[in-house]
Amino acid sequence: MESTFFTSKEAAEITGCTLRQLQYWREKRVVVPTVDATGKGRSVFYTRDDLVSLMVMESLLSAGLDYTQACAGLEALKEKEPKFQQSCIKTRYLLSSTAEDGHIILEEFNVEHIKEAAQQGQPIIPLWLDQLHTKLIERLGQLKSSKSHKKMRAEESESITRKQRINKTLTSLGWIIVDYDDGLEASLLSHHVVQEYQVATGRADYALFVNGLLLGVIEAKRLTIGSQAALEQAKR
Repeated sequence: MESTFFTSKEAAEITGCTLRQLQYWREKRVVVPTVDATGKGRSVFYTRDDLVSLMVMESLLSAGLDYTQACAGLEALKEKEPKFQQSCIKTRYLLSSTAEDGHIILEEFNVEHIKEAAQQGQPIIPLWLDQLHTKLIERLGQLKSSKSHKKMRAEESESITRKQRINKTLTSLGWIIVDYDDGLEASLLSHHVVQEYQVATGRADYALFVNGLLLGVIEAKRLTIGSQAALEQAKR
């Protein structure tokens, strides 16, 4: 079992299940997270093995089985393949049900079995562990990539924000960006943005001039700084 833990929100995002489903299955002891001290809030964490069980339930429900049948299918899988949660298990199964009482039958993939079940009018549900594990690996990779991107955005400095975001946006809109100096003649600024423009209370990150008139200022902040703080500084 891998040591990485996932919150309920992450588990839902990875597996395609809803948070309500996760809560209900937890309460009914269908799929119980490895860390489940109280069954509520922050005490709930899923492992990779737990995610596999969730994906089995999601797959069976998406294939058309009802809740009771999906639970029976998961239990049948646990009995036939106790280590199904391990990524090295590549077995392909087929689920069908008896016409008499709807009893769930789990058998390894076999063409003859498909023909026989089809002739008897039984529903046939594929449960291929190799594809399930491949899908899980892809989604875990996407989650990791998303976390890395968010971390990079959080750590982005103000200078990078200016260069990579603000300056590019202003230039694309037709503004000409210039640096402030003491000899700057404002009357010559037709559609210019002056960086580090000197004002009575300090320097404005950007000052916008059109036909020599100062129209406004832009206060640059890195992404993690709230807009309200920047607004107050811009007012000053």
